[in-house]
Amino acid sequence: MNFMNFDSSTKEIFFDYYMKVEEIRKKQLLESADSQTKKELYENGISIVEGVFSKEALCNLMNFQNSIEVGLQNNFNCGGYINCSIANNELYVNLQEVHPNHGQIRIQTKSLPFEMPGFRKLSSDPFLKEIFSWWHQDTGDITRGTMEWIIPTEINHNGWHKDVVRPQLKAFVLLGDVDIDTAPMFYAKKSHFVQNDFEKEVAYRLFKGGTNKAADNLTRKGKHFVGIKGDHAGFLSDDEAKNDPDFLDYKPVILGGQKYEKFVCTGNIGDVVFFDSCGFHSGNRSHGKIRRTISLSSPNNKSNIGIAFDKHSAYNVLN
Repeated sequence: MNFMNFDSSTKEIFFDYYMKVEEIRKKQLLESADSQTKKELYENGISIVEGVFSKEALCNLMNFQNSIEVGLQNNFNCGGYINCSIANNELYVNLQEVHPNHGQIRIQTKSLPFEMPGFRKLSSDPFLKEIFSWWHQDTGDITRGTMEWIIPTEINHNGWHKDVVRPQLKAFVLLGDVDIDTAPMFYAKKSHFVQNDFEKEVAYRLFKGGTNKAADNLTRKGKHFVGIKGDHAGFLSDDEAKNDPDFLDYKPVILGGQKYEKFVCTGNIGDVVFFDSCGFHSGNRSHGKIRRTISLSSPNNKSNIGIAFDKHSAYNVLN
């Protein structure tokens, strides 16, 4: 049975059930938060750990990233997706441009015909795997990576949004120093758990509509990519958030009338930012500098709510 075909009352039953299951998970996480990083992640939905990786440990990744920039030459000026191939020991690179130009350039491990150089060093790191295992209550295998550049543009690539309803941990590894002018990601601290009416409203409309369907009923008018092209209901409307700020700062942010302390993801090469992408977060425009990062994620999720989100197990519980 396809969840999207359920009527509204049935979806409300599912949603309420998932929220109850999440309360169980929150208790289990708190009881097992045995480090400062885990405690911060539980409390705020985000935590930065300085100097996890040395430049030497990241050199293969950074060299690969530099090789792509060299390969693109004059085409390194538009957002889009990188395609790579190797022939006769030569790296061939091209950019599939996205317009309007939002300044976000990405290449994903799943789209590469070869193993991304240096990725295994990160994916096998015991500390990272421990944090993923704790948050997802699973083995924490890291199999997905997205290398990313943010280049200066007039349009923000990503306004305020939540990726999903269920917990989904990500880890940003900084491959270059990031300051306030280098398009740091913003995160609304403590927004990862559904604790107020606005968080519940956004979580429910995302839950109800899914991530593959554009939300046509939300106001889209700002200088950000979703404001122009539209996207799912996890992206806040321009009536609910300032999605295209001209100036970046460390001040609190207002989302849907709720005030949040803002975490600004600045740091140095080798720092790691753990964050749950079911909390509100936002990309930003670069003010003259290029941001270089790689984000890591794990598909393994055996937390109570992770299992519950399998539509079959949820359907069986309710019937």
